[in-house]
Amino acid sequence: MAILKALSAVHYNPGKVTLSQVIAPPYDVISAEERDRLYQASPYNVVRLILGKDDPKDTDSDNRYTRARHFLESWLKEAVLLQESKPALYLYQQTFNHPVTGRVQVRRAFFTLLRLEPLDKGVVFPHEKTYAKPKADRFRLLEETHTNLSPVFGLYSDDTGEVRAILESAFAQRPAWEASDPEGVRHELWPLDREEAVAGIVRAFHSKKIVLADGHHRYETALNHLQSRNPSGDSPCHYVLICLVDIADPGLVVLPTHRLLKKPDGFSPRRLLDGLAEYFSVSRVPAEALMPAVNAMTGSEKGFGLYLGGGESYLAQLKSEDAIRALKPAGRSAEWAALEVSILSYVVLEKILALPENQFEEYLAYTRSERDALARVDSGEYAGSFLTRSIPVRQIQAVCERRDLMPHKSTYFYPKLASGLVFYRHS
Repeated sequence: MAILKALSAVHYNPGKVTLSQVIAPPYDVISAEERDRLYQASPYNVVRLILGKDDPKDTDSDNRYTRARHFLESWLKEAVLLQESKPALYLYQQTFNHPVTGRVQVRRAFFTLLRLEPLDKGVVFPHEKTYAKPKADRFRLLEETHTNLSPVFGLYSDDTGEVRAILESAFAQRPAWEASDPEGVRHELWPLDREEAVAGIVRAFHSKKIVLADGHHRYETALNHLQSRNPSGDSPCHYVLICLVDIADPGLVVLPTHRLLKKPDGFSPRRLLDGLAEYFSVSRVPAEALMPAVNAMTGSEKGFGLYLGGGESYLAQLKSEDAIRALKPAGRSAEWAALEVSILSYVVLEKILALPENQFEEYLAYTRSERDALARVDSGEYAGSFLTRSIPVRQIQAVCERRDLMPHKSTYFYPKLASGLVFYRHS
């Protein structure tokens, strides 16, 4: 059972700051240029907490993690941040233009605390693998600040509509806080502290499971932090800040994440194309038509786009799933093996390019921008790029419920949750 709890949140004081100037995307999608812009937006921007700048003079006792703690404590003293005394859930609505269709969409969610459960207990299901380096980074930050500065992003099923019925009446009220970001996403927040409503939602989740959509590193870091402290009873670090979205929400948008390939030893475009020909029908297409060709494949067809630079681009379509069945890694579910991003991993990267999975972190980079995927190959920074299409949410759920993990960076849920709306302080 998923155990939720209302939180006595820390949040920005609207009397001291303009919320649009202090929120930021999650730390792992902030570029160096974006971080500079956020630093300039406000001296109180949350980026100073979640992704502060390094300094050549940094030491073990003075670094970006200790500075994050200092900022947090000083902003609380200055009342730039306020600590609420009454526990509440925080309803969250994002209004945005779909980045592909341009259509206006709305996604609804709510912030709450979730009692941490090991990932093998069948309550919380990850959907993709994590890397050690980001977890070590987030652990140091959590150890210094004792605060969840950004939420985990989770999905749940509400087939009976029980949760939706409780939330809808609260969403009908005027929001308590509003903000907008440079991508044009509008963020609105409502506190929900009516005991009967909170109790109804908590009760409804006793029979629910949660799929992690984003923030896997943050969830696992919270688990590691809990284990390192080994507290008794029901301590604050038994919980993590999470933002939950109904898996059937019409505003739940999943964008593809394209792969950029650094040049492995012995790599040659011709050898790659020859290897692909054994399993895929490979056809040359103009670079500007590559992503439309990928998206035009039917639901039963499987494949991806390949760009090798200089306008040289190909559509690769799997000839037959039977032909690759013997390549499926042991222990993997049929649901996992049928995903296009999985086929790209175990057939193309591991079999054809002879790139072991434990080297993916070294040789792969990721982008959600088709233009970026092509430009960084043309620049010579990467040897090639693989363009993928988005994965339906129900397929993600099916893989998770088989307790399988999708390849790293398989999905990009859009828009990202804003950091800086709600904090969960352990003290």
